[in-house]
Amino acid sequence: MADRYFPANRLVINDYNVWWPESYNNRHAYYMQIERLMQNGIRHIDSVGMQFHSFFPLSSEPSVAAQRYNPETLLRLMDTYAPLGLAEQITEMTIPAYSGSEEDEEIQADLIEGVYTTFFSHPSMEAVIYWNVVDGYAYRATPGDMTAGENVYYGGLLRFDMSEKPAFRRLKKLIREDWHTSARVKAANGKAFFRGFCGEYDITVRAGEKEVRSTFSLSKRGTNTLTVRL
Repeated sequence: MADRYFPANRLVINDYNVWWPESYNNRHAYYMQIERLMQNGIRHIDSVGMQFHSFFPLSSEPSVAAQRYNPETLLRLMDTYAPLGLAEQITEMTIPAYSGSEEDEEIQADLIEGVYTTFFSHPSMEAVIYWNVVDGYAYRATPGDMTAGENVYYGGLLRFDMSEKPAFRRLKKLIREDWHTSARVKAANGKAFFRGFCGEYDITVRAGEKEVRSTFSLSKRGTNTLTVRL
């Protein structure tokens, strides 16, 4: 039905129950569901979606975190699905702070930075979508009531008053600085080369008194060649 009514859209299948030891093999129900769809000729699935909501009590964090936030565990799960030849997405993510204290917010930032870095490092991962950006607006709770529903986890990147939490600043640095490419390159025989992170680029080409500005998309799927005529 998704293919029928949205033929031009990318189709992303999505599940939550994948981050457990019994899931790290190609006999897990979710893996076999995707494999069966592909074998039966259903229009190709564009991406494998995996939810990553860490909704568990603070008292359980030490034991759960040892597995859930372990880079080896995350990489093993992504490696399991990579042979399907599909892109992977973290379709929903929540990592709790559990309170508004300075210490809890810093722990949340540490976890988010580590998990994002691990996901970003894998060649199959194409997107990570953080779910509740602002504290106090989560599921099954009146806005601002931090004692009800999913608000109790304090899982946002911003506080209820929209002020930035450490997690927000960490992600901003990763995305805007660490995973960002700026370069000045000299051309030789009319050609210039650079290696950079995938994304959209502003290009300025200068030769003598002439200057041409253009945009350029660097992609794993594209030819990554831009011709500029001066």
